Amino acid sequence: MAVNITYNSYAFPNVFSPYSYTQTPTEATLSFNTLITADTAHNMLAAEAAMLAAVKQIKKDFAVDFHSVSEFNLGNLKGGFVASVTAHKMPNSDLRTETSRPYKITITFLLPYTQDNHKILGTWTMCKSESKQTTFSFHAIYSATEATPPLSATAIARADFFTWCESIVTAFKDPDEIYERLHEDLHSDIHDRRATANATYRQILYEYSTIPAKIYDGVTQYSISISPSSACGLIKYRESPPLVTLSLSFRGFISKLETHTQPTQDYKRYIKEQLVREGVAILDISGLGFTTPYQIFVTSSSIYFNPSNYSFSGSMTLFGLLKNNIDNRILSYRETAQVTSDESWVRNKLWDGKDYTYHSYSSGKQAFLNRCIFISSVSQMSFLDIPDILPKWFVQPNVDGRWVLNSHNENHSQEAMGFTRDITDTTPQTFIFQSSWFLDYTFMNEDGEVQTIVEVT
Repeated sequence: MAVNITYNSYAFPNVFSPYSYTQTPTEATLSFNTLITADTAHNMLAAEAAMLAAVKQIKKDFAVDFHSVSEFNLGNLKGGFVASVTAHKMPNSDLRTETSRPYKITITFLLPYTQDNHKILGTWTMCKSESKQTTFSFHAIYSATEATPPLSATAIARADFFTWCESIVTAFKDPDEIYERLHEDLHSDIHDRRATANATYRQILYEYSTIPAKIYDGVTQYSISISPSSACGLIKYRESPPLVTLSLSFRGFISKLETHTQPTQDYKRYIKEQLVREGVAILDISGLGFTTPYQIFVTSSSIYFNPSNYSFSGSMTLFGLLKNNIDNRILSYRETAQVTSDESWVRNKLWDGKDYTYHSYSSGKQAFLNRCIFISSVSQMSFLDIPDILPKWFVQPNVDGRWVLNSHNENHSQEAMGFTRDITDTTPQTFIFQSSWFLDYTFMNEDGEVQTIVEVT
């Protein structure tokens, strides 16, 4: 039976058995023997070189005829065919002479895969994190079609892969779960006969209700720090409202397919507003002692956008009060006092010729107090708001008398809290007032009498 085998326009001469053929759904292998002959040894070398030059190239047309009946007629640009040839010279053979060379030829070639929407391989995994967040990972290999002209493996993958992925996600997710496609990649061989696709879908735990279609892989973090309440003031202010600092940050990606995308405006108009709203909700459920209504103010805000990969991030710091009422408007109160006592000793040297001798007598004790008060408040404080000093502060209890104010001076300043030029900032705006007083006292007897002798006759 005549067998004609051609590869890369080279017809193998004198094809003979044994023949071997194996096939899987995706590839096949044909092996046979061929005897190269020539009339002279010189021509033999040239014929051998011609055969080796033809088979060393890959992805060439390949045809097999058995007794004039076509068995294979495959080309690299149709049918998904990709071929490679191995030529093995037979040693110690009786057919090997000066004018003949026997070779074992093995041709391996890919086959077009027509099942499962041309999906040669499809695998997926579902895993849950410690927080029970679900992630799906997909992997698939596609074959080109055998049509003329063929559809490329990439075109087949694009038509089927994501539909297949989303069908799996839909089948296994809970009804109320929301997923986003985070990562995807697709690559193929040089002639697009085989294409490999990968994708990752992750469950969204924190849904951005305003612009979910634009944002991918969004991550938000909140951090709360508390300055606990502490006793302050002498009598009037026993407790100041605890202060809270809420720091929050956001990062994510915006699809470049969105037309007229303005990441900075989107952040300011949607994300920032939502973060503040959600931040207030977090404070409500934090169990940290918040009592509504309370005030919260933006103290700083920033945004960063990277146009090279359409990533953006933003951060804010908010200042809040756990309580908000007129009777408890002090944010912080600090008071210091310096007491100076003078025994008023008068010493006159005795001129008795002795060292260190004095006539000493006291004209009466004196005591002075310098008091410094520093108050941070949400409303302007006046001198009348200062707590009164205790009558015998820093004086022995058995001593009659009280502190009498000599003079005082005060300083006031205000700091804008939450005031920005951003018209999209919907958080409250107010002033924090910083006030300080410096007071001088003299300790006097109980009735406060001061006698002055004007003239003695």
